[in-house]
Amino acid sequence: AQHMITLEGHRLELSPTEFDLLAYLAQKAPCVVTPRELVQQVQGYDCDRYEAGDIVRHHIHRIRQKAQACGGSSSFIRTVRGVGYALDT
Repeated sequence: AQHMITLEGHRLELSPTEFDLLAYLAQKAPCVVTPRELVQQVQGYDCDRYEAGDIVRHHIHRIRQKAQACGGSSSFIRTVRGVGYALDT
């Protein structure tokens, strides 16, 4: 309801897309989610797997950067090579 995420006691300042992506991963945890599913569910459109991979990779990178910048760990998002992403719980 507050649209706020904290990591190790630090507030993460995320864009609306980054927030929605992270919230969707949290909802699906500990399952691995494909980039294509993330784009479909978070951004509301369909694209091929390569385009989806590029889109999601950019957002995941920004979330990890922001997590490190606020003093948190960036390893809470696990990359499963060739498949997708999952939150470590």
